[in-house]
Amino acid sequence: MLFLYALLISMAHGLELQGFVTSNCEKKVGMAIYAANGQIELLDIHGRYETIKLNSIQTVYIFNVINNPIPEIQVDQHLHRRLRALYTDDMDTPRTLAWPVRFIDDLIIFYSVDGKSHVHTYADIHKIRPAPPKARRTHKPAFSQPTTFEFAESSDRCPASKGTVKATRVLADQIAISEFYQSLVNGYESLDGFQERTYLYAKPYLFEPETRLGIVFIGERQEPAINFPLYFQWSTGEPYRFQSQSVVGSKVQEFTPHTEPLFALRSDVKSHFFHGMFVGNVAGVPAGQNFLLDGAMEMSGPSQVVATFNYMALMGGDYGPYSLSFGFYYPNFGIKIGEEYREVLGSHPSYAVRVMYTTNRFRLRVIGAGTSYDSDRATKDDVLRRVGEHGSKETVDTFSFSAVFIRGGLDFALTEKIKVGADLTSVTGNYKETVAGQANDIRFLKMNIQPYIQQNFSNYVSLTAYANIFNNTYEWNFNNVGDRKDQRETVFFGTFEFIF
Repeated sequence: MLFLYALLISMAHGLELQGFVTSNCEKKVGMAIYAANGQIELLDIHGRYETIKLNSIQTVYIFNVINNPIPEIQVDQHLHRRLRALYTDDMDTPRTLAWPVRFIDDLIIFYSVDGKSHVHTYADIHKIRPAPPKARRTHKPAFSQPTTFEFAESSDRCPASKGTVKATRVLADQIAISEFYQSLVNGYESLDGFQERTYLYAKPYLFEPETRLGIVFIGERQEPAINFPLYFQWSTGEPYRFQSQSVVGSKVQEFTPHTEPLFALRSDVKSHFFHGMFVGNVAGVPAGQNFLLDGAMEMSGPSQVVATFNYMALMGGDYGPYSLSFGFYYPNFGIKIGEEYREVLGSHPSYAVRVMYTTNRFRLRVIGAGTSYDSDRATKDDVLRRVGEHGSKETVDTFSFSAVFIRGGLDFALTEKIKVGADLTSVTGNYKETVAGQANDIRFLKMNIQPYIQQNFSNYVSLTAYANIFNNTYEWNFNNVGDRKDQRETVFFGTFEFIF
């Protein structure tokens, strides 16, 4: 297979030209630069633009040459329209200006304005753009070899003509000519679609293409969670086409209020203009399900406010590096003041907006959401109340709750092996309730800074180190006792990944 692929590349580095004999015995030689609507557009051997109608073609000759036969190229408005700027990396200037002239399986052969052939696969190409206006002029390749082409026409009506290069193939029946034309049409349609998609993707692969098995190392947690130490991540898709990434297990979720590794199910998809994301908390995926009081993420320890969620779903669109998403998530908030426990359930959606800017090495992301619940007749679907660790779950009489969640982050690839980044997460809000005539309330500000560094060792192992810097402030008045608490904590954790 590798030998065959190498052979195709070596063949592609030569030039293939087509010779056409029309029904009125007119002969044209050049390279096809586009085909559509029953017409083939050519760059002829004199460097000029030509067209030929499919229904006028009587015979097609295929010529293969090693050296460039075109001495100069006069790029007029027609040739300029088909000329493409090829970018093979995330740079401001294109690698070359060229016309696509041949398609062999996954290979695309381009003929550039300097008279050279360039062989690429779709995976090689970072993006394709129209040629700049300044390309519309006469270009003179550094080397060209005058060449004549032999037409050994078998028809009695059209005479033969001698030349230095003989055809390697001759297509003389209409079925073969139609198949040749259709192969060109399919190639250009595929390339046009690819070029359009390069406007809609920030880079060829938006997700990490490797399959990864991660092991989480963390000491004492500041946020309740299921202590599952593994995650598995895999991706599917092709460059600038449908792509997806899935994660199962405990991993940092960069778009949620939870800042430590969370046992979750996550799926991201990207197709053309659209993208989507779903993150579900395994502790309680259904909206409104409790899991902080007598659940999988039981609160313990000192007085605190826990910001977590049932699930989050986003959908939106992309254009180049810009991405905008809208969606909703169902947040759960836990409150612990002494022996008083509360869980504000995500019985109603909170609406979220996400904005991202992505380049080949850099991603800037911000997500925000607001939550507002209140009821004069609260039920257990709204708020759960418990006194003491082993008390029964009740509810409150009335309550009001509001919160604003904002999380921003920066990811930057320093090299192919080293990636760094940082997140800033803010959750602010207040909660008020009455229980048997007793009014209670709490105001909170939760701030977290999370820098990280990731190092890939060879192609099989990766290590990521995180620091979680918590800066939380709580002010409350419960059972006629007011107090304030400032929490300053730093937690370190990391992940060790096997890359497949």
